[in-house]
Amino acid sequence: MKNRTVIALVSALALSACQSDSYMSSISLTGAESRNDLSSSVEATVGEQKRCYEEFVEAHSLLVKLQGATDEEVDRSYIELRSQVDECARSMQSFGERILQVENDAMTLFLGWEVELDEFRSDIMREHSAERLKSAQSGFALLQDELTSVHGQMSTLLDSHRDYVLYFNHNLNGASVDVLERENERFEENMETLASACRLVEDDAATFVTRLDGAPNLAPRPSGDESDGE
Repeated sequence: MKNRTVIALVSALALSACQSDSYMSSISLTGAESRNDLSSSVEATVGEQKRCYEEFVEAHSLLVKLQGATDEEVDRSYIELRSQVDECARSMQSFGERILQVENDAMTLFLGWEVELDEFRSDIMREHSAERLKSAQSGFALLQDELTSVHGQMSTLLDSHRDYVLYFNHNLNGASVDVLERENERFEENMETLASACRLVEDDAATFVTRLDGAPNLAPRPSGDESDGE
């Protein structure tokens, strides 16, 4: 009888050990890695926005240069403007793709986070984590709206550049340029509005990433980071 009791105890301990080894592996923790992915994606999107804005600044400079060009400079200036407008269009496409990517990364994080909420046994911990999730979702929704607005403003400016290129194809002389005063003023205003919108995105993106921090980075260490003394 005593031997049976010992065997049963050993079996129970062995089973408990097996359960302990896999205890945490049964819980979904993909949200932490997704958080790191989203932070990186937000920073990459802001970087793409900056590059795109710089292309529009260059196009604006070429537009001003063209309207003040001499007869000897006008052909080259016109070709430079057309080429730069194409660069703006390509950069805008890349920026739009980055916005879609960051939206997908946010969805992955938030869905995984919601799944993790169901794993809690403590109501207090679950409620606090749910509050952080709600805050992160609100912060991203604001950033998403701002990024979409910037992209829309760039689209409007791209259309204006296209109109300028079309106009100057047949109307590039002193009289033709003089009638564009109001159009030029409106274009300048749109450029200033875009600059302000881009700065707002940069500030809010930095705030969002900072507030999203606070969980461990679960990415594996590169092998080159290992100490030589180990």
